[in-house]
Amino acid sequence: MESLKRLSKKKFSVEEAINVCLYAIIFFLPFIVAPFGSDTYYLPKAIFLWLISGVILMLFIMNRDYKLDLTCKIVVVFVGIILISTLNSLNIKESILGGKFRWEGAITFICYGIIFIAANKYSKLKKKYIDVFLVLGLVMSVYGIFQVYGYDSLPRDSAHTQSMRCYGLIGHGNFFSTYLLILLGISISRFIFWDDKKCYVYSLFYVAALIGTQTRGGWMSLGIFCLAGLFFIIKDFEKIKKAILLVFSFIIIFFAMDYSKGEELKARFQTIIEDVTNVTDYSGSSRIAIYRASLTTICKYPLLGTGPAALWNSFEKDLPKDSGYFWQRRRGVLGSPILKVDKVHNELLNYAATSGIPSMIIYLVMIGMVFTKIINNIRDDKFKVIFIVLFGYVVQANFNISVISVAPLFWIILGIGSNSEIIKKID
Repeated sequence: MESLKRLSKKKFSVEEAINVCLYAIIFFLPFIVAPFGSDTYYLPKAIFLWLISGVILMLFIMNRDYKLDLTCKIVVVFVGIILISTLNSLNIKESILGGKFRWEGAITFICYGIIFIAANKYSKLKKKYIDVFLVLGLVMSVYGIFQVYGYDSLPRDSAHTQSMRCYGLIGHGNFFSTYLLILLGISISRFIFWDDKKCYVYSLFYVAALIGTQTRGGWMSLGIFCLAGLFFIIKDFEKIKKAILLVFSFIIIFFAMDYSKGEELKARFQTIIEDVTNVTDYSGSSRIAIYRASLTTICKYPLLGTGPAALWNSFEKDLPKDSGYFWQRRRGVLGSPILKVDKVHNELLNYAATSGIPSMIIYLVMIGMVFTKIINNIRDDKFKVIFIVLFGYVVQANFNISVISVAPLFWIILGIGSNSEIIKKID
């Protein structure tokens, strides 16, 4: 009997330790920087993730609980394909580590698999933890708003000295917008579904920072997931009123910031319409050219891709310099010795190009399984929140790339979404 008590106590302590590790990633990883290094924003976060994931793996081994549900097994298959692709890479070193300013190679994908499984098996969600996450997001947003107006006391590395965009401590406006969309998914939902008035205030700061990023994909993603959320409240007049209040508040903030910035935000917004109505290789900050080039890579390496972070090696090797991808006329559209395109700027195409079409299919299956579990319980408002947060991330991933500054949060939330019992137990 005494041995059973000791075993139960051990299991409880291991589960608690894993939760501490997961919340350390959620709370602190976005804030970790090395202000006097050559890589201020990404390498410190990568090292932190690698260390914490290593601790979680050791806790797994201590707990001796190796049972995995089907979704976790799919994740193991996905990571396995990434590892095989790495062994077959055009640049094995880059594929293992992920490359400078990215660090999203095989090691990091192993970490994503570990934290997904940890979240699926051991997560304990409580309102007070969500409150801490939102408050930390508020701090980051205020810092980002100061950046919009030129106030930034943190020393910048060489890659960010000229940037006037708002990017908080995440490292880039595009990636900061992803972080803010996760926060907005939670804060907007809590205000509308549970009348949490402080979340209305949080949402205003998050949106101001999102506007300051000048990230068009982030702006479009916000609009899309708000429209998706509208289906959950369309028959509830009280919730509709709160949604209208939020929309008008966001519009007022946009025009106020636009006025203070000499209408540069409006000009930025108008480029969305121009890119949609007149699609060229330059559209979407030259994303169309990158998509076209990546299709060549996918056809060349359909099964295992180029290897993680080795996309540029394919572009150099397989694309002729006169192929119409602006190698001569505009350095940097597909890269140069200074600036190399190492990701496709579309998550699905990126997996297909760098780790093969099978990895993209397995990824889609995994996402589909998680959303199916959520939709099966969608009458519960808590599942609506998880749906909106994950849907917002998936939408922006069509215009953006996965980065170590934010992707770990997504993998943890995805792991939580894959286990309905965790969500049902949220207080």
